[in-house]
Amino acid sequence: MNVEDLPQYGNDDYLGDKGVRMVDQIISDELKWIFRDQRKADLGIDAQIELVSPAKRGTGRLIAAQIKCGASFLKEKTKSGFVFRGKSKHLKYWIEHSLPVMVILCDPVGNKCYWQEVSSANTELLEAGWKLIVPFNHVLGASSENALTLLAGRPQHADIVEALLYGFLHEKYTRKIEICTIFELPRDYHAYTFLAKISGEMVMIDVHHDQYGQLRVEDLTEIVRWKNYNSQQCGATKLHIYVSSESRGALRFSKDVQQYVASQPGVEIFPLLYSRSPMLWLEELDSDGHEIQFWPD
Repeated sequence: MNVEDLPQYGNDDYLGDKGVRMVDQIISDELKWIFRDQRKADLGIDAQIELVSPAKRGTGRLIAAQIKCGASFLKEKTKSGFVFRGKSKHLKYWIEHSLPVMVILCDPVGNKCYWQEVSSANTELLEAGWKLIVPFNHVLGASSENALTLLAGRPQHADIVEALLYGFLHEKYTRKIEICTIFELPRDYHAYTFLAKISGEMVMIDVHHDQYGQLRVEDLTEIVRWKNYNSQQCGATKLHIYVSSESRGALRFSKDVQQYVASQPGVEIFPLLYSRSPMLWLEELDSDGHEIQFWPD
């Protein structure tokens, strides 16, 4: 048998295993959390990390991780961090994942690992794929405990936005709006977030939280398809769609989106900037991307 006939454990395989070992050691020894290798049936998640309480009990709070190791992932840099480039299919999978997902870049020479959450606010869409900046100061270790604890403990952003929208609408319209309670909704009113009376006129209201950094016509089509059905149930003819995102770029709607909305009678879209720092907040933007200030009547 020739040596060439034997399976090869190449450099990429070695670096992949090396990165997993590096992250495992940091999570297990420095943070004293639980590291679970998840590379079986690899779909873009290499590991799960479970936080452990100070009382040494499992918390059920998890973070999913994609681990990359080696100089090839550290060669492209900006002033603030390393540039990680990914495929569109992975971005969709990670953002839709039920767990928060972070990319971890491992430097086997410097024996350091750097991390960043994958979110629409942190990623930039490109003509082919996308990119993410992994900050130099996001060094995985004991110093990152608080940031990772907050990441693991966050509820889903779409749920937060829906809850914030109720207060936002009352701030925007003050005494001019009445939002129906669940008991007042028509029995067959489906899919939309709210039914409201604004200045005496019934209006259907829905919210779409952008996950990919760009609102698509398909997203709106899915929402608008319920308009006629719900109109028959409640008599409203107007539909207000609030589009929220952490990315200002995602709220600069494409010409295709604008043309689609213009072709739908009674449909309007409103861009909402979703902020998490220093507090959870929604702000409506004008056509130039500036915040709109609402003043009480």
